[in-house]
Amino acid sequence: MRAISLSQVKGLFEKNFSHLNAEYWSRPIFEYLQSGLTDGGAVGGLETGNEQQVFSLAWEAALWQHLCKLGYAPSNRTTKKGQSGPDFLVESNGQKIWIEAVAPVGGDDFEWEEGELGVRFRNVNGNARILGCASSIKQKMEHRRIKEVVGADECLVVAVHVRNLAGEFGGLGQSGFPVVAEALFPIGAKGYSVPTARHPISMAAWSPKPFILNRNDSDVLCDVFASDRGAHISAVLQAHHWDVFGISLSDLSLIHNPFAANPLPCHVLGARREFVAFEERGWQLTELLDKAAPNPAPRAVANPLREG
Repeated sequence: MRAISLSQVKGLFEKNFSHLNAEYWSRPIFEYLQSGLTDGGAVGGLETGNEQQVFSLAWEAALWQHLCKLGYAPSNRTTKKGQSGPDFLVESNGQKIWIEAVAPVGGDDFEWEEGELGVRFRNVNGNARILGCASSIKQKMEHRRIKEVVGADECLVVAVHVRNLAGEFGGLGQSGFPVVAEALFPIGAKGYSVPTARHPISMAAWSPKPFILNRNDSDVLCDVFASDRGAHISAVLQAHHWDVFGISLSDLSLIHNPFAANPLPCHVLGARREFVAFEERGWQLTELLDKAAPNPAPRAVANPLREG
């Protein structure tokens, strides 16, 4: 990648992104550009004013900073010809972990309509968030270069920043779990039974949601982690805060794949919340609260989340 100075990065922000704080955004991105882990196209979004490309670069920079603060020395396979494979490679107790960062965009969460009195009504489509997560994760599942680079005994983590899917919505889906979980498992909204004289206690349960409709009315399965189809992905990491360099990395959520060919060890990526699926009177997705809990073990190849 060609040399670029901090003042040049700051100047590009002031020129093309005047609504952003140039001082705040330019320094961490400049430091990441100097790491040797980016290719020649990394500054393209800065020069053309493409905010989506710049946010993707910022998410990579924030994730790189986060990994460095955890004590890792991130590397990858970037040469003069470009980057081959995932964005980062770290090693924890001899286990190699590849991490691919992605920041999907979903444009249809907010649909504005002009009313008779000029009032604009907002219609939030929660499925657009799930579609954005599902499409980006499945794209990485099928990426040829990623499959070629990640070794048979190495972990792959897809790190998804959902800020561009619906702004500041807390990162949670209708189920109350991180929104990426609803793209990985067939989990719907949480419902409550109506108390009756015979059953006076209201019971809570999650409704199944095996698929959602795409914009062309085709079915999109929410089952990446519900079978061995996504076995080469060990886990998915989610960040959601608008402030990518600030509070976003203090609220990371990590979803482990119960069918992973190479399970990711717990508590190695600095996530505040970790979720695992386990089999106990049917399959359940639960938050891993105990820092001393055992690592997730490989599961038998099956599809229990659909067997009822």
